[in-house]
Amino acid sequence: MVLVDNKEFLRENAIEAILERIQRENPDAYFTDQRANPTNPDAHYVTTGPEIWQDSGGEVDILISAVGTGGSVSGTGRYLKERNPRLRVVISEPADESLPSPERPYAPGIEGVHKVTNVDPSHLPANFHAGVVDEALAVTTETALGTARAIAREEGILAGMSSGASLNVALTLAAQPGNAGKTIVVIFPDSGERYLSYVD
Repeated sequence: MVLVDNKEFLRENAIEAILERIQRENPDAYFTDQRANPTNPDAHYVTTGPEIWQDSGGEVDILISAVGTGGSVSGTGRYLKERNPRLRVVISEPADESLPSPERPYAPGIEGVHKVTNVDPSHLPANFHAGVVDEALAVTTETALGTARAIAREEGILAGMSSGASLNVALTLAAQPGNAGKTIVVIFPDSGERYLSYVD
C-alpha cells in the first residue's frame, strides 16, 4: 500500500501522474484500472441489477448510490432503467466543505466518494456514465459519518462513510411526501471496518 498525500491530488492531472509513476516503479505489475475497466459496470449489470430486480419483485422506484469507481451505479442503474424507465437514480456526493482544496488540503472527506456535479468530465472515472443518473444530493462528511454510526447502533450493520452518505440521501428522499410508499434501494459499497478509528 502506498499512501499519497492530499496535496499531490490537488495538482493538475494528479491521478494520471500518480498512476504513471506507480506503473513506472512497478513494471511487472498488472493494472486492473477499476475506474476505467468496462468489466466493472458490466459485472453490476449482470449481478447487482438482476439481484435487486428479483428481490424487489420489480418494484424498485429509486436507486441510490455513491460514485467511487462509477461501476456500481452505472451498471446497476442501466439494468434497472432498461426494465423500468421511470426509475430514478440518485447519487450521494460530498458537499463542497467535504472536499480538499488548496485552502484546505486536508478537509475531512468522504472516503472513496467523488463529487460529480460541476466537475470536468475528464476528472471523473471513465466507468461513471452520467446519463444513467437523474439527480445528485450533497452530504457533509459529518452527516455521512453520523449516519454510518446510527446504522451500527440502531440496525447492527457495520457500514462505512459512503454507505452513510447514501443512506442519508435515502432518508431525505423517503421523508418527501411525493415518495410515500415508494421502494428505495440503497447500495452500501463499504464496510465500517476500515473506519473504526473514527468511532468516538
